[in-house]
Amino acid sequence: MRLISAARARSVLQAALILPLLGSLTYSQSVIATIPASDGTEGNPMTIAVNPLTSRVYIAGSNVEVVNEKTNQVIGTISVGSGQLQGIAVDPTLNRAYVIDNADGLFAIDLNTNTVVGNYGFSSNVNGIAVNPFTHRVYVQAPDPATGQAGMFVFEGASLKLLATIDDSGTYQPFGNPQDQVVVNPVTNMIYTAVNLFPGAVWVIDGKTNTSVTTITGLADLAYGVDVDPARNLVWVSGQFGQVSEVNGATNTLISNSNPNTYINGISVDPVRQRVYAISTGGDEVQIINEKTNTVEATTIPVGGAPVNSAIDYVHGLLYVGNTGETYQPGAPPPSVSAIKLQ
Repeated sequence: MRLISAARARSVLQAALILPLLGSLTYSQSVIATIPASDGTEGNPMTIAVNPLTSRVYIAGSNVEVVNEKTNQVIGTISVGSGQLQGIAVDPTLNRAYVIDNADGLFAIDLNTNTVVGNYGFSSNVNGIAVNPFTHRVYVQAPDPATGQAGMFVFEGASLKLLATIDDSGTYQPFGNPQDQVVVNPVTNMIYTAVNLFPGAVWVIDGKTNTSVTTITGLADLAYGVDVDPARNLVWVSGQFGQVSEVNGATNTLISNSNPNTYINGISVDPVRQRVYAISTGGDEVQIINEKTNTVEATTIPVGGAPVNSAIDYVHGLLYVGNTGETYQPGAPPPSVSAIKLQ
């Protein structure tokens, strides 16, 4: 398979970001489908990733389900590792997925054939994963066995060659949400990791030099999810106590906090429509923040039971929310993914 250069990847993804802006946008939203899914294992909820270039959604639970965005139908499953999946990230230009398994570490999947093509084992629990589609580097957050500090492992995506290990030299140890916990801004090549403590924080890494930059403190308590608006260089952080923090990515400083609801988990940012979607497990709904005004909108989107993680395809105006059904009560809804049309 021919690899796409960083310049070509950048042009493809920038076009994907800009083209939706050329037409008029509406801001209505509704659930258009409920996709059956398997929950994660080892206490880890399912995670989701999207390839907008192929219109495919990938749901990582006990396996990886492949969903056709156009029909919202499961069209295949991919068995990976021990089936204890904790996170998934997709490089759309390579059409490759990267999955972390609780027992067997990092796996690479060729999404052209839906087959596993690489594995890197970890001796310690892996917490989060992200990929930069411009540089094709994969970032895995896990404790560094050599130092005991929280570490970020940097891999070359095509070969899974380990390029660097970055230690968090501060007092914060990032952990929490397997998917939203690590995110890359491909435009600035900065990596952000949520810190699930009091007070909440975000660990910042420079992808150009593979060095720790800073830890931004004073953010949403028990920070759990993190996502970026690459067009405006904004970082959004959600906390389990209901706060959402807006951070200036250029200065690594807090802009403001808002309070959508209690028990916010995952978060997804739509830079095209300038909306932030906060996943409320407490309300079984999606709270919406207007990015222009940094205000919580009155309208919410009801979803399934115990929603935790989310993923967004802002090219096609679709949001996917993982409903974990983790109450395990009689009559509780089974795990599923809500597909939401954003325009």
